[in-house]
Amino acid sequence: MKLKITIYLKIFFLFLLTYNVSGQQDSLLLNKKISEVLTEIYRFQFTKYEKDIANLKAAHLPDNHFYYLKANLQWWYILNGENDEANQKLCLKYINRSIEAERQNENLEDKLTRLSAYILKMRVNNLEKNKIKSSLLLIKILNLSEMLISEMPESGRKNFIKGIYHYFTNYAKEESVLANILLYGYSDKNKETGLNFLKKATFDTDTVVRTEAHYLLYKIYATLEHDMQKALDYIKWLSETYPENIFFKTEYYLTLCHNRLFSEADIVKNNLLRQVALSTELNDKEKKHYYISATKCQSNTQND
Repeated sequence: MKLKITIYLKIFFLFLLTYNVSGQQDSLLLNKKISEVLTEIYRFQFTKYEKDIANLKAAHLPDNHFYYLKANLQWWYILNGENDEANQKLCLKYINRSIEAERQNENLEDKLTRLSAYILKMRVNNLEKNKIKSSLLLIKILNLSEMLISEMPESGRKNFIKGIYHYFTNYAKEESVLANILLYGYSDKNKETGLNFLKKATFDTDTVVRTEAHYLLYKIYATLEHDMQKALDYIKWLSETYPENIFFKTEYYLTLCHNRLFSEADIVKNNLLRQVALSTELNDKEKKHYYISATKCQSNTQND
């Protein structure tokens, strides 16, 4: 049987929730600030994001959290078209520093950040088409997810992690001989259960949880379930909630095209091209990347 484990490794998680609220006031304030910084990425505010994580570092943000935030920024540069070997290596450098940062008495927040770093590292390995490394990281992700589910209180974060754990354990075992070998001993999970947990997370009051859940459901329906109508609902929410985000708008545009909603797609395309032209956050190479993406719908319609 042909190995298909890399299909689901192509999911762009963006970034998993990494910060759990503890009972200490200092931690509450820090978590609130980190959440605010994370939402800047959704608003396409890369310059502000970079400045704010530097300020957090100056305020003694632990290295494992700091380097994970740095890796996230580097990943967004890759998504914006800076997908070359040097940027991939730099992203991996920050990820590894996050994972390897010395931590005494690892707490729940540290474990969540480590889980996020594993997922991000798997995504970079997938760009390198490194199946073995990605598969081994998958086992680390599922093991740590199982541990976190047993430790975390009920919350949107927990629903999000449950969704990943149930859906991707089941999907991998269905699609890949290699995954079946690596996941031997794992109890059977249900994809529908995983989807339901993710859908619950879309209603969470935490902005980052809500956004991550919408994006992951979009990618699952578009890439794995092949239900582009359902995918459209989730990417439309992201595009309308974050109108500044050119990446989300491009994905929305392409999904409209796939659903043959060409009149709506043309409206989105015109707005998208204006945003790209006026963007102060994108360099010329990144703008070219989005201009090329905006021609894909026309190519698809000519082939129909």
